[in-house]
Amino acid sequence: MRLSLTVFFLFLLASCTTAKLSVPAQFSSQATQMPVKGLNGWMLAQRLQFGPYHTSKISRGWDFQGSLQHTRFRLSPEETLLKVFAIDTDKASHKQRNRFQYTIAEGGLEAEIYATEKFTEK
Repeated sequence: MRLSLTVFFLFLLASCTTAKLSVPAQFSSQATQMPVKGLNGWMLAQRLQFGPYHTSKISRGWDFQGSLQHTRFRLSPEETLLKVFAIDTDKASHKQRNRFQYTIAEGGLEAEIYATEKFTEK
């Protein structure tokens, strides 16, 4: 029991990494690649550094998310079989909105970033 809990918590900690994003070939051929420091998965008082640039503490706003699901009470035999294999036939929609801001500085130059991210899935 203790070994399985230890393995579970190690797996949980190892899964806290940043997302790997694919970059289009046209962009990567023209872009300057810089090492990024500060992307450790922790969101509290996060500061990023890439090349000669560094950010202020990233201030994250409230994350708003919601979902709505419509379930039918009468299911056909086909839909019942799909439910057995965890294939959902219900109509669902999910929405999420995030806000954050930070300042990028290099030498005496600064740029303030205010960003909003929206995600909708139907």
